[in-house]
Amino acid sequence: MVGTIKVQTKIFGFEEIHVPVHTDERGSFQQWFTQKSFGGFKNFEPVQANTSVSKHGVIRGIHYSTVDIGQSKMVICVSGKIRDVAVDIRKDSETFGQYDVIELEENSGKVAWISAGLGHAFEVLSESATIVYLLSSEYNHNFEKEINPLDLDLNINWVTKKPILSEKDRKAESFRDFTSRL
Repeated sequence: MVGTIKVQTKIFGFEEIHVPVHTDERGSFQQWFTQKSFGGFKNFEPVQANTSVSKHGVIRGIHYSTVDIGQSKMVICVSGKIRDVAVDIRKDSETFGQYDVIELEENSGKVAWISAGLGHAFEVLSESATIVYLLSSEYNHNFEKEINPLDLDLNINWVTKKPILSEKDRKAESFRDFTSRL
């Protein structure tokens, strides 16, 4: 994609991608994914696309998949604003147990790349937000896991002071329990 810029965060495999946004009196247009342009991400071949709509203060995650092939994601915010968070849960990684953040906002031209082996979460900063994400493996409830996003050991600096969590995320295991099984 012409004009695409990739910015590596402190966590290998969590990248901020900038794509051109074209605007005129009608609105805006951005081509945020093509297989040819993004094939460099370990042959990323999307097999599932999801849309999530959430209200202000919602935190979703930290989610990860244990499928053998792993699960990579490309995430874009199509309305509103979010903080996209990746947690390194790869036991042999130099940044194991660390997190990093990319802010995504509608029409910003930013896309987040989250490679397999990273936990993923986001929090909604605007009144509401809609995100669209492409996945490299299909959802299978037998392989989808979570770590509590409010875990004190991870100490993620959430902006939201009174987060809205699903029951599943609220009851998710701690990072310490997760690491005890590695």
